Amino acid sequence: MNGGELRVFDGVESTMADVVFVVEQGPCIKNIDLVEALAKLDNAMSSQGLDTRFSVVAFNGKQFGTPHTRTSNGKIWSNRQNIEKILRR
Repeated sequence: MNGGELRVFDGVESTMADVVFVVEQGPCIKNIDLVEALAKLDNAMSSQGLDTRFSVVAFNGKQFGTPHTRTSNGKIWSNRQNIEKILRR
């Protein structure tokens, strides 16, 4: 799907969306406010009537050899508030 594209399944519009942040855990993103980006994205999705859940996949070759999923309370998918905690670490 492309940005802004809506798919209809069996005559019913989807009201849910899944968003995955793929984040390098390194100094190159220290000046990027991912929490603000998350808030803006969640607000935009909500204004379109979408219930959105989020996930974070992180990578950094020095610390972790392969990408790994960050969890919140043991769950891969979570709401904005819990993902904010992950992005602040």
